[in-house]
Amino acid sequence: MTFQIQAVTVYGKQPGQVRMVPFRTGTLNIVTGDSRRGKSALLTIIDYCLASSDYPVKAGKVRGYVGAYAVTLVKPGQQLFVARRAPERRVAVSTVLCILTQAPGTSPPPLEELSFTTPLDVAKDLLSDFSGIDRTVKVPAVARAQTIAPSIRHALYFCFQAQNEVANPDLLFHSQGEEWRPNTIRGVIPYFLGAVDPEQAALRNRLRLLRRDLSDLEAKLAQSRDLGPASGQARALLTEAVEAGLLSRRDTEPTAEEAFDLLRSAFEGRIQLAAGAGNDGDGDPLVAATGRRTQLRRAVGQSRARIADLKRALEENDDFAGQAREQRTRLASLGLMRVNRDAPQAAHCPVCESPVASANSTVAAIMHDLERLDGDLQVIGSDTPALQRQLDQEEERLQQLRAALSRNQDEINEISAGLRALQQELDDAQRAAHVRGRISLYLDTTAQLVSAPQIEDRREDFQRQIAELEGLLSDDTQDDRLTSYLSLISQNIRTKPRSTDRVCGFVCAPAACRQPFPGVG
Repeated sequence: MTFQIQAVTVYGKQPGQVRMVPFRTGTLNIVTGDSRRGKSALLTIIDYCLASSDYPVKAGKVRGYVGAYAVTLVKPGQQLFVARRAPERRVAVSTVLCILTQAPGTSPPPLEELSFTTPLDVAKDLLSDFSGIDRTVKVPAVARAQTIAPSIRHALYFCFQAQNEVANPDLLFHSQGEEWRPNTIRGVIPYFLGAVDPEQAALRNRLRLLRRDLSDLEAKLAQSRDLGPASGQARALLTEAVEAGLLSRRDTEPTAEEAFDLLRSAFEGRIQLAAGAGNDGDGDPLVAATGRRTQLRRAVGQSRARIADLKRALEENDDFAGQAREQRTRLASLGLMRVNRDAPQAAHCPVCESPVASANSTVAAIMHDLERLDGDLQVIGSDTPALQRQLDQEEERLQQLRAALSRNQDEINEISAGLRALQQELDDAQRAAHVRGRISLYLDTTAQLVSAPQIEDRREDFQRQIAELEGLLSDDTQDDRLTSYLSLISQNIRTKPRSTDRVCGFVCAPAACRQPFPGVG
């Protein structure tokens, strides 16, 4: 996943005007020259040629004189020439590029031979392929429910540093100060450090899709399940039919299929009028429905409180685990020491050889703390899945309570509407006819749903696949690899500056740099 920039080329707006700034590959290049001669523009030119979505070249001499920009990218045995026109008037950015595969050592071609026909998205994919980025890998985004496909644009976060970014102690990566960029950088940095296994990333993405499909299937099955509770409207119509004497009172709650059959029976008149069914003294159905609503609302409040407690417990576990891991990482550096814990007190430090009377006892104490932290982390790790399962179960129960509350509200609305209408019907026959009409309307509108083919229940298949993927991903060591790589980077940050003196190539600006860059004015 490496390439180098061999040259930056600019083409003037007048024929034959070409300026190239070459670089020495494999070494540090320092471009020197007087102020305001275009040195800072090199970074923005490279950024623009590498499929930027905007025009980062600052207004000034470069914009005024240059008609096209180009960079020559090289890696062992390969060379890629990428050119892009400057935006024309009243156009924010040029959306087509010219990408040529060249033999190593080939000079940039004249502007007249360039054909700008490659769309911006295609160019970004070609540059990603040239740099060795696997475009099939998807990494999870931070703080967003989606995935990110790493590309050449993401790689530039770790390749560029503008002047204001170098001087800012609060910024480390390119464009880190822009909105949404920090989360994107956090999401893609494990991939560019090599901590992401492409197979593991594909499995995690498939697991996420399977969980979403399972959730959608369960929602559809809940709506179409024949053996589920009857809807609020059906229950309200059954209550009206009982009050009107069309049906006998039932002590058990009917299922959706049973409610449909009872309503059809009441409509077709197969059940005789129940004498005194409307005045059995068992109480007002509206009062009973309102009482059930009060109980449901109380249960919803209790469920919300328990969910809040579980989420708080999970957050506390995560906070404690994070602090414990940080302390464990600090103590884990003890593995670098070569101390015999069974030997008597050493006279020298195992690291710097300075006299220390109690080196072994200190190391033993730290090792004891490290073992204790490992035990705490293991306990927290075993508690967290159980808490998560309880949270999922409680959230599912809350959804069921909300659905029951919605059905209860429908029932109350239907009973209220029916009572208002029945109060105007003094004759029992007219009341029964009125209820039959309402039942007929309900049967006509729901017959299609009841007779529709059932949705295939594939929950067991989805759950089996999810369990298999969770088993495969349980041994994922991405976090451990990322921690290891960051530790190596920390060591290299200290050693790299010492070797810079020995490999330093200078690219001094020629005399032409005394003219406004690129010297084509």
